[in-house]
Amino acid sequence: MKNIWLMTLFTLRESISKKVFIAFSIFVLLMLVGVFFAASLGFGDMIKQSPIGFDKTMILFKMGTANFVLSFGFLLSIFACASFIPSLLEKGTIDLFLSKPVSRAQLLLGKYLGGLLIFFLHIFVLICGIWFIAGIKFNHWDFSFLPLLLSSLFYFAILNAVLLLFGVLTRSSGISMMFAYLLMFVSPLLASREKFFFFLQGKETLKTIIDGFYYVLPKLSEIQNIPKMLALNEGKIEPQILISSFLFLLVVGYLGFYLFEKEDY
Repeated sequence: MKNIWLMTLFTLRESISKKVFIAFSIFVLLMLVGVFFAASLGFGDMIKQSPIGFDKTMILFKMGTANFVLSFGFLLSIFACASFIPSLLEKGTIDLFLSKPVSRAQLLLGKYLGGLLIFFLHIFVLICGIWFIAGIKFNHWDFSFLPLLLSSLFYFAILNAVLLLFGVLTRSSGISMMFAYLLMFVSPLLASREKFFFFLQGKETLKTIIDGFYYVLPKLSEIQNIPKMLALNEGKIEPQILISSFLFLLVVGYLGFYLFEKEDY
């Protein structure tokens, strides 16, 4: 456990030395400044006069703002963490680490958790910052907004597993980023697949293939929508969303670890 923690901290220090952590921090601070000024532009009176009620309007305001910023945050997080595994596998670097009293599984897990730690630190500041701004500006301190932290962490844990697998498989940060971005792009399209089925009348095989992709791949857009559903008590959360997404995380992560253990460095 100590070795894993040390590798996690090493990854954090690596991101700081490469200025990635600093760039991410600047992005979060700029977003919070933007949210603060946006909340100061007379939105208070508009929110109080909303026909759907103050509480519901505030929840939608915070969720919408956070998800808008997070959409860029996920893109930046992928960019920030994509190089961790390929840089580890560079000749000389991997030889140095493997000469230490640390197992390959501990080494790779520390890298993976390091990426999650970097993401969590920034998203914690971002989401809590939006919650605090809404509190001081509109006197709305509802804690139903904060579970967005957990859904966002789970969301990125899946993307980080994809970065891990393709980082080990290809040793290329560019290819790893491409597959992670592709998953982010495809997920909401698959979630809305019923809308496109109208244009696929008579093409049942293609519909079945699309359905297959939906059930196999993680439900990223649904995961990010869970906090809103809980806060507003809208709809029922399907366990299949979480189960299939978690299984995808486990399988992709296991493949990455398996390939890393078997590779001759």
